[in-house]
Amino acid sequence: MIIVTGASRGLGYAISRNLINNGQDVFGIARNVENLDFDCASCDISNYDDVKKISRFLKSKKYEIN
Repeated sequence: MIIVTGASRGLGYAISRNLINNGQDVFGIARNVENLDFDCASCDISNYDDVKKISRFLKSKKYEIN
């Protein structure tokens, strides 16, 4: 599992798409994830509580993080 921040637009989106197109398992993190068609969650990485929540979520799902 590769985690990409800023996955909803710009460089983060392009990186996510490229990784997915090359067969990688991607989990996207962004403030706005409404239109993303891959595994993702809303998170503002400048907010400690948001980061803590997403960390716990990923740990509970037992994702293998590379």
